[in-house]
Amino acid sequence: MNVLFRASAALAIFAAALLDPSSALADGAKGYEIVARSDATNRGFGASSVNLTMTLSDPSGRTTTREMRIDTLEVEREGLGDRSLTQFFSPPDVECT
Repeated sequence: MNVLFRASAALAIFAAALLDPSSALADGAKGYEIVARSDATNRGFGASSVNLTMTLSDPSGRTTTREMRIDTLEVEREGLGDRSLTQFFSPPDVECT
């Protein structure tokens, strides 16, 4: 998850630079502080598992449904990021992937 939060901070800095280049550094630092605080509050969850159904739609309106489970394991060491595993159960062409 740390990678996601760092990417969010980089996006905040980039967006600030587009809107007001003179304040981009200050806003970027503020954005990084917000992301770092959010990252710190997310620590300690240990592990999680979620079963979900995802429905995909193509431009012509046809839909495909995917049944899956996402397991996440928290890695305590800073900078390593958490580990996740996504398992697809249906339809048969994606089963066990």
